[in-house]
Amino acid sequence: MTLLDQIKDGIKVLYEEGKTVHFGAKISHSSDIFNAPAKIIGVYPHIFRIQFTDGGRSSFRSVQYAEILTGQAVISELDYAVPKSGYKR
Repeated sequence: MTLLDQIKDGIKVLYEEGKTVHFGAKISHSSDIFNAPAKIIGVYPHIFRIQFTDGGRSSFRSVQYAEILTGQAVISELDYAVPKSGYKR
């Protein structure tokens, strides 16, 4: 099983559990996301969808599994080794 498969399986488990996760992403200097509570609302072959709720307003983001693999995005509850480069927790 590859690391990408492990990431996909881990995200699927978190989705099925329906728990809130903590998501971080290096998007740009003005819109980085740090440890934001989110729900995984859909799991698909190449992406998964997350929902953030802030003050009653919801926002959504599609995330590629490769973003997790390369460290550009992080889910704190996901158990895997984060690459040395990319997003810092």
